[in-house]
Amino acid sequence: MSEKAAKHKTKVLFFPIYLTIYSKECKNYKLHKKSTISLRKKTLY
Repeated sequence: MSEKAAKHKTKVLFFPIYLTIYSKECKNYKLHKKSTISLRKKTLY
């Protein structure tokens, strides 16, 4: 197996893992953003 093929294989294997981590981070970020906005609203009123 060539170096390029090996790199591609690891990328293909790693990609779904990366996607799940990324989507989790995205959800956490969105939830965090929502909570900070709601906290700000509470402090404003």
